[in-house]
Amino acid sequence: MPVPNPLDLDALAREFLAARQARQPLPPLLARHPGWSADQAYALAETIAAHRRQGGERCVGRKIGLTNPAGWAAMKTAAPIWGYVYDSSLVMAQAGRARVDLGQAMAPRIEPEIGFCLRRAIDPAATSFEALLSCIEWVAPCFEIIDCHFPEWSFQASEAIADFGVHYRLVVGEPYRLAAAPHEALAAALGDCAVTLSLNGDVAERGGGANTLGHPLQALRALVGLLASQPLSTPLQPGDIITTGTLTTPRDIGAGQRWRMQVEGLELAPLELELAGA
Repeated sequence: MPVPNPLDLDALAREFLAARQARQPLPPLLARHPGWSADQAYALAETIAAHRRQGGERCVGRKIGLTNPAGWAAMKTAAPIWGYVYDSSLVMAQAGRARVDLGQAMAPRIEPEIGFCLRRAIDPAATSFEALLSCIEWVAPCFEIIDCHFPEWSFQASEAIADFGVHYRLVVGEPYRLAAAPHEALAAALGDCAVTLSLNGDVAERGGGANTLGHPLQALRALVGLLASQPLSTPLQPGDIITTGTLTTPRDIGAGQRWRMQVEGLELAPLELELAGA
């Protein structure tokens, strides 16, 4: 299906941005635009990004979503999705602690993730784990807070892409800076790492790196491949922060909660998050 003309994309972009500003739900895109595709959604994401840049925001990285293939059939997709991370949605924790206000969120959920910061651009033709790690400056524990403007979190992948990639905030913990190559041990540790997610001091869930397409670097590889196939999308840049998908199931969240993630098997400090607002 052809991508809608720029006027249609611009109108949709303004509609999504207005809903985000007003904290209002949106009717499902597929109900209004049968056949709405991922290609159309990524074109809309670029239009939204242009509006946000005009408003003074900067794209500082990407989030990768839908990294559990078990859910792809229901989402009508055969690949993960990605969305932009902006300077306005990025929170750098201090001494392993951060606070996020949920006042602008509709139905927020939390995901513990592994994040990477790029030291240089990635060659799409060289995506072995060793090659990918040579492009990474640091690894960090992250919380992504996701949000959805469609009622009851009901959507397909092409709708999630359009809805800001269901991204609300990215909280980045203390970075672990990579030493010089070789990185075989780190590559293995990333795939084998485990995470304990706690709420108000009690264990809520345990997960691990295998939940992100089998390995966080596999999620990064998938992102590189997606971007290489999308000429309208901005390539990854040095300094970009990329979060690779949830290590557990997403959890509903609310103000007053304190969340903590502890990664085992990697030299990563714990990350603690206090939630305020709505």
